[in-house]
Amino acid sequence: MATEEDGSLRQLKKTVLSGWPDTKRETPVKINEYWHCREEISEIDGILLKNEKIIIPSSFRPEMLEKIHAGHMGTEKCKKRAQDVLYWPGMNSQIEEMVLKCPTGLEYRPSNQKEPMIVQPTPTIPWDTVATDLFYWNNSNYLLVGLFFTLF
Repeated sequence: MATEEDGSLRQLKKTVLSGWPDTKRETPVKINEYWHCREEISEIDGILLKNEKIIIPSSFRPEMLEKIHAGHMGTEKCKKRAQDVLYWPGMNSQIEEMVLKCPTGLEYRPSNQKEPMIVQPTPTIPWDTVATDLFYWNNSNYLLVGLFFTLF
């Protein structure tokens, strides 16, 4: 079984079954990264769980990453898909890295970067600030004009 072959999960299982030390300092180095969720970890039939999520042995993680990203979904959808059933420390950052390096994703990813909103000063009189936009909708061209002012 992969859990028994994984050194840190073998130590984690042993610690879960025998009880956690009182402090993180006393915790074996191999399983320090599980300290924050120690009360959520259990063992059933040799499989370690964090709540209802299976803790994946390190040897299976690359395969799980491939399966998570099989549909070439974006980062957030892949994370959501994984977080429903899987767990391992650092999983989210590994998913982010995998999606960012995906050749298919790079090819089809929108090239426009999101830009931060530019905060404008609050207008003090009518027609002080005017914004315009051009758009096409329902077989017609439109000019949108926005007037911004405050009423004090």
